[in-house]
Amino acid sequence: MREITTLSERETAYIGDSLCRLREHFRAYGDYSGREFELIEFANYEGAHKDAASGRIVEETAPFALGQLLVSHYGFEWMVMNRVFEVATYAVKHSNMDEPIDLLKLEQGEWYEEDPKDDEGPRPGERTIDSLDPILRAANVQRRPGR
Repeated sequence: MREITTLSERETAYIGDSLCRLREHFRAYGDYSGREFELIEFANYEGAHKDAASGRIVEETAPFALGQLLVSHYGFEWMVMNRVFEVATYAVKHSNMDEPIDLLKLEQGEWYEEDPKDDEGPRPGERTIDSLDPILRAANVQRRPGR
């Protein structure tokens, strides 16, 4: 049976630390505090995927940046599913959806809509970041301008 609970203080701190690591890595791009989703979009635009370390940090933090955006702007709430051996599976849930979304599985492409014009394939973290619109549609939530 799947256990779904709210985040502990330690899990919340882990998300904050991860997003801080992202901002610190890309500090040359300016202050993106609270706008890490935009930072990842910009970093990918600037070619972060071409550097292994930058690509890795984008891929590792994209689930948290997307989760933060969904929680802060679209009425989702943070959840944890299946804590096993003190390892959390981070998720978000919206009241219009039956099941939470496992953020760490987004990079596998479950919610990703491939761009037929993209001949390079997805960059690190791109499947996760590009899941925003399909997730909002599934929650029956309108995307806010500029987000």
